[in-house]
Amino acid sequence: MFVPNVGGEVAQWTSPVVTGGLAAWIFYFYRQDRKDAREKMRALLDRYDKHLDDFREIVENNTAAITKLTTLVEQYHSEQVRTKTRNPGNSSL
Repeated sequence: MFVPNVGGEVAQWTSPVVTGGLAAWIFYFYRQDRKDAREKMRALLDRYDKHLDDFREIVENNTAAITKLTTLVEQYHSEQVRTKTRNPGNSSL
């Protein structure tokens, strides 16, 4: 950067001030970007946790339904076997 030499003093402190100001400006926007990214990641993780909870609930409900259905099928099958052993001529299976 060209700074006219006015007695040498202006040139001595202008360059560090401009450079320091530019560095502070860049650092400020870097920090803003990092804060925004952190907030977005937090929101994404919260949404992920909610989806995980919903999925866990679905799996638990499906497991309960499958267990109940398996129990009913086993009861029906054992009843059919008992009926067939009592009435060997009845082949309604």
